[in-house]
Amino acid sequence: MKVIEMYYTVHTLVKHGWSISGIAIEFGIDKKTDRKIREKVKNGHIPAPRIKRKSKLDKYREVIREYLDKGFSDVLIHRKFTGVFKPTIKQLLQEGLIGYTIPKKPRSRLQKFMLTAKGEKDSRWQEAIDKFSILP
Repeated sequence: MKVIEMYYTVHTLVKHGWSISGIAIEFGIDKKTDRKIREKVKNGHIPAPRIKRKSKLDKYREVIREYLDKGFSDVLIHRKFTGVFKPTIKQLLQEGLIGYTIPKKPRSRLQKFMLTAKGEKDSRWQEAIDKFSILP
C-alpha cells in the first residue's frame, strides 16, 4: 500500500516539475529507483489504489468468532444465521398474517410476500416482519 501511495506522490511531484534528485532526496530512495518509478508513471503502469470497503459480515464478526471458538463448523454457523428465516415465514403463512404476491406460483423467482389484513391487525409479528424486511 505504501508503494502505491509513493507512486502517486512521485506522479504528482513529476507533474509539478520536481527533479529526479529532488524526489529521491524527499523519499530517501536511490535515483535509479526514482527513474524506474518515473518510467512507470510515464508509461501509465501505475497500479490502481485499493479501496477498503466494509464487509457485509462486519456486524456479525464477533458472534461468528464466538461460535468458531465453541467449535461450531461453518455449516452450523450458516444454519444458525439462516435457519430462523424459513420457519418464521412458514409460521406467518400458516397463520395467514402474510401471503404470497403470486399465490398460484409459490416457488416463482419473482415471488414476494405481502401483509394480509389479519397481519396488519396482529402486532406480535410486526417485529419479525421488520427484522427480515420481507415487505417492500
